[in-house]
Amino acid sequence: LEERQVRLKWDRKKVKPSPSEDSLAKVLSDKFGDVEHVELLGKKGNQALVTFVDASSCTPCVDFYSTSTEMRAKYVGKRKEEEEDKLEQKEEEEDAQRSQAERDRRLRRQFQGESLEDRRMRQAEEREKLLQQMEAENDDNDKGTSTKSATGESDDKKTDGYTFSQRQQKRESSIFPLPLPDTKEFSGMSPLRVLETMEDIILAGISSPESLRQMKMSINVG
Repeated sequence: LEERQVRLKWDRKKVKPSPSEDSLAKVLSDKFGDVEHVELLGKKGNQALVTFVDASSCTPCVDFYSTSTEMRAKYVGKRKEEEEDKLEQKEEEEDAQRSQAERDRRLRRQFQGESLEDRRMRQAEEREKLLQQMEAENDDNDKGTSTKSATGESDDKKTDGYTFSQRQQKRESSIFPLPLPDTKEFSGMSPLRVLETMEDIILAGISSPESLRQMKMSINVG
């Protein structure tokens, strides 16, 4: 029965004379479908419980009066709780969208006055931080391998195609940062462009696909 019912409430100052059960039944039947029963509620006489013949009449009634300043219609019982939950979820989604839009606007304003050179310098700083992070991760991995050796495992156990001693020697012999090359291939490039090109070459040999993906995401944000 509740699926076919709505509860009406109207402003007594704006709706005069106050509607009767018969007048409500006629108006609602003409607008939304046949009405089975109308019962006035409350001591003030400005509420009514309306039972439609067909449950499909309830939603148009509630929607029609949702923006009215004179009368409101609401679902009753379990359906009321379900509709309130839907409304609350919709409001939460709208709040999340507004928050994301505001974050995007702040980010655009932050970099709006940034010159191309400033942006490249900022991206270079971000890449260097990522490189330092990867170096720190490599140090942690090497420490873990060294601990295994101390517990009796062989230093010559291969990891990623190298023995531990070979990997240690490779790290100690590396030079970071690398000197900028002076060849025809890089002729006419700015130091920053040379750095970017060399980074691509270096990272392809020492970085995992996941680390490279994180770095590209960092660059795209700029």
